[in-house]
Amino acid sequence: MKILFYTSTLVVLLTATKCHKPPNTKPYYSMDSVFKKNFIQGWQGSIWIYTDSLGIYYDTVTLLSASKDIGTAGKNYEGEGYSTHYDASNCDDYFITMSTQPAYNGIDTMYNFDLDDNLGSNFQFSMVKGEYIQARGKIQFLDSIIVLGKKYYNVVKLYGGSAIGTAIIDPNIGIIYKEAWSKRPSMGIKKFYLKEYHLK
Repeated sequence: MKILFYTSTLVVLLTATKCHKPPNTKPYYSMDSVFKKNFIQGWQGSIWIYTDSLGIYYDTVTLLSASKDIGTAGKNYEGEGYSTHYDASNCDDYFITMSTQPAYNGIDTMYNFDLDDNLGSNFQFSMVKGEYIQARGKIQFLDSIIVLGKKYYNVVKLYGGSAIGTAIIDPNIGIIYKEAWSKRPSMGIKKFYLKEYHLK
């Protein structure tokens, strides 16, 4: 009986050892909270309504999909990331992708931002130790700005891109002003100002 008991116990231990998966040993990089707040506002179902200065042209932007992406396939690390798809009624849809990774020096953390629309990439930059590395377009931080008679504080201005020539972001609201290609006659670049919004 003792031999049978020892043999059974050994089989159970070997099976448990074989089935046990080692814990994930990849380092994990969280996204900087300020960086995330500057460029992610609301969640799926949020709506922003824009108009030109004369109230003739409108553009309704809906956040169609939003996902939090953890992990980087084929890399030796995991990083916090986000993917969003915005549907625009009068302008081109656009997509924002954000990711986190180790910086090239192997010590610091890098945070990446990319805004694309149907015409191509507009803004692309990274942040390391509070400093922005601009690959496409430029970024500027403003203490305040007035849009359609309303004053906004601590906003982020993106400019120098392609189809969206300029975008001004209130970290608590989203894009409050943008220059974008209008699909309705007369077609062309138009200035759109935020009229109202509903965040989810």
